[in-house]
Amino acid sequence: PADDGAAGDGDGAPGVRASAPEATVIPAPGVSPVTAGPPALRATGVGVRFTGVIALEDMTMEVPAGSVSGLIGPNGAGKTTFVDVVSGFIRNYAGTVEIAGRTIDGLLVHQRVRAGVRRTFQQERTIPELTAGEYVRVAARRRISMQEVADVLEFIGGPSPYDRIADIDVGTRRLLEIAGCIAARPKIVLLDEPTAGLAEADSLAVAARVSQVPDVFGCAVLLIEHDMEVVRACCSHVTVMDFGKKIAEGRPEDVLKMDTVVAAYLGTADKAAVIER
Repeated sequence: PADDGAAGDGDGAPGVRASAPEATVIPAPGVSPVTAGPPALRATGVGVRFTGVIALEDMTMEVPAGSVSGLIGPNGAGKTTFVDVVSGFIRNYAGTVEIAGRTIDGLLVHQRVRAGVRRTFQQERTIPELTAGEYVRVAARRRISMQEVADVLEFIGGPSPYDRIADIDVGTRRLLEIAGCIAARPKIVLLDEPTAGLAEADSLAVAARVSQVPDVFGCAVLLIEHDMEVVRACCSHVTVMDFGKKIAEGRPEDVLKMDTVVAAYLGTADKAAVIER
């Protein structure tokens, strides 16, 4: 399974950037925001051990339906391990995982996909031999019209359905991965550092689109991210992990000022200005 030290991780110290630009909302036909009912994701008491090492301990959190929630913490905190649990890449874990009120413990990866879980990885995994439209159709894993493909690609700001992925820049490829996930119409999308390695402008473009996914496509988002400006631009709620445990949660503007959170990132609580605006 992947861990938080995979390629693309930064040094853990959050940066400060200008506000993300507004993105044009492209409505997806027949999709309404989902804000009522059970949480899109509920994890209770999740624990993972690797040959005696505790990777996750009593991890409990919720992602409300129709929301973008953040999962943050320094490298090695256990964030990707948690996503691996939810998406089924780690099967031996303690605790319970629910998607939209349904317990998915024991389900394999493909069964969790059918239950409404989609994810991206820290490393970009598009298929260079395909066109953008072909990739979205393959990633959706359902019957999808060319109009839907075009709508999803328009939402992320391009490319054309006929553009070869091999000719597309890295930032747009990361957006294309997100497009493939949301085209599947899942209950929740787990985005594992979608801005890793991107330039500032590309990161802000990703943030602008991610922030609108629940309203346009009706699915919740759990965003793992090191860039705190991206987190501020996207997330209404954040959960902070360190050493496999949850150490804080709440609104980004409150959580990012907590001494325990600053200490987890920087090793000392007297440098709060680094993560303040």
